Amino acid sequence: MNNTKRQRGANFTADEKTFVLTLISEQRHIIENKKTDAVTNKEKQRCWEELTNKFNSCSPSGAMRSVTSLQKFYTNKKKEVRKEVADKKVFMRKTGGGPSSSKCEDPYLQLTLATMDENSVYGLETQYGGDSELFVS
Repeated sequence: MNNTKRQRGANFTADEKTFVLTLISEQRHIIENKKTDAVTNKEKQRCWEELTNKFNSCSPSGAMRSVTSLQKFYTNKKKEVRKEVADKKVFMRKTGGGPSSSKCEDPYLQLTLATMDENSVYGLETQYGGDSELFVS
């Protein structure tokens, strides 16, 4: 086995986070496309490479990032958004009072939510489930 460790990259700065999420929102229709055929995958890969080139050429901190590091950053942000939405949904269904359980609002979560597909965050609405507004009396 190879005993060399992977070099850890620097943390993303606030400006870098905003810049990455802005670049991703411009290409949202390609990156968030649910198709996985060969043509679409090639287009997504090309889009990520172009996005990385744009980021590296205009990086606010001057740090060079790879395609995989930008993809990992975006994937992690999407996970945080889904977790935050799920936590809010659980809190709303609890009984009792008290202060809101919401963590400090991360402005990057709002930017990420704007780029994501709403169905992947909130789920599909149903007219037959117990959560439907049709059954509320």
